[in-house]
Amino acid sequence: MPLAGEASPPTDPARPALMLLVASAFELMAAVVLCSTGTCDGLNAYAVSVGAVSTCLSIAVLVALRHDDAFPSVVLDLLPHTAAFLLVWWLFGWLVLTFVRPFAGLCNGFFACWAALVAAIWLVRALLPSAHG
Repeated sequence: MPLAGEASPPTDPARPALMLLVASAFELMAAVVLCSTGTCDGLNAYAVSVGAVSTCLSIAVLVALRHDDAFPSVVLDLLPHTAAFLLVWWLFGWLVLTFVRPFAGLCNGFFACWAALVAAIWLVRALLPSAHG
């Protein structure tokens, strides 16, 4: 265990990518349930798009990490940029969805947004050496 002030060892990026995938899928399911019981416009539609985009990109990141030898280096060079995009994506999604609506109260979507934000931060720390420490 590192002492105070020491940087922790780098994490395998597949772990935060998998956590982000699970959290994104849960947020997407919660948003789809909201859309099926009421209207699917405004922030409810935004909640669906946040979960859908994040789920698709998380799958792409996991596939690229798992089969890194099958992809050209250009695709692998995009992984840190994708992680940074997902962090910004979830930062705005987390702010709007949990502090405005539809997940302002304690529910599955609320906890999924928080978990996705934490996973996105963890993924950036794992893929971007400059963000580590």
